[in-house]
Amino acid sequence: MIQNHLLQILCMIAMSPPSDLSADSIRDEKVKVLKSLRRIDRSNVREKTVRGQYTAGFAQGQKVPGYLGRRGRE
Repeated sequence: MIQNHLLQILCMIAMSPPSDLSADSIRDEKVKVLKSLRRIDRSNVREKTVRGQYTAGFAQGQKVPGYLGRRGRE
C-alpha cells in the first residue's frame, strides 16, 4: 500500500498539467511519468540511489555521528 501511495504522489508532483481535469486526462499524464522512470538494477544501484545520509547530531542527549562518519557503512 505504501508503494502505491508513493507512486501516486510521485505522479502528481512530476506530471505535466493535464489538458482538462477528466479522469482519463489525469491518468494519461500519470502514465507518462511512470513510463519515463528508469529501471534500477544491481549494476547501477549504487550510482542511482542514496541511502540514509543523515547529519551528525544528538539523540537522547548523546552525540551521534552522521551517516558518512559511521564505521561499516556501505
